[in-house]
Amino acid sequence: MRSLFAMFALIVMLYPSFASAQAAPPVPDTIPGKDGRLAWVSARHALDESGRLKTELVDSPLLRANARLNRKQNEIKANDAAAEECKTFLGTYLENFKPTNSLKEAVDGAEMIVSGRVLSIEEGFLHNLPGSLLRLSGSAIKGTNTDEIFVFYPLARIRTANGLVCTRPVGAFQPPAVGDQLVVFSMSQPLVTENRTVLQVDPVREIVHQGVSGQRVVPAAFVQELGSGLTFEQLERRVVLESKSARRSQ
Repeated sequence: MRSLFAMFALIVMLYPSFASAQAAPPVPDTIPGKDGRLAWVSARHALDESGRLKTELVDSPLLRANARLNRKQNEIKANDAAAEECKTFLGTYLENFKPTNSLKEAVDGAEMIVSGRVLSIEEGFLHNLPGSLLRLSGSAIKGTNTDEIFVFYPLARIRTANGLVCTRPVGAFQPPAVGDQLVVFSMSQPLVTENRTVLQVDPVREIVHQGVSGQRVVPAAFVQELGSGLTFEQLERRVVLESKSARRSQ
């Protein structure tokens, strides 16, 4: 009887977090840009009934060239496994030339710093560029908070009638998953619209990524400062302190 009561108490204690995870809001199908046109379109919303990209929603010379290349490559038999492999990867993140050779430089140069947990993930297109939009549960360490925070991560494998649209980061990374914890140093101006913030980043240089399994990927420039010897909470606190120190020195 006592063990049954203990099990019931454990279920009651764990249920709120379980329910919270189950109720995590999805990534929206569309997010408008500042000019009123759609900035973000999910992959499922971007495809028509035949599986082709809706050009009124998603279109660019890069995507059209990729479709032409896929059509040539897909002269291989449709059931050939090679037809399901990503052969071409499209670049997706904005280049910036701000130095990130240390934690201090990353904090000083960041337009916004956010720490949070990944709640949901959806593949799609941001400004016609393929990738995945991550909804975060966290808040801004540097910059202004909004009701919703998203990170555009350059990793996707989107199947269309004209072949695969693929992208991935260049360098060491781990694919994001629901439950992962991130500290994001966004060096580019965020898209802020309808009380939502969308950050576009280079994961290899601008994200500290801790997976649910505990594996951590840290930008090489400050791996010594935020390495595996710290818990994620300690790591986050160090970034917060560096950010406060930077504000005091301004």
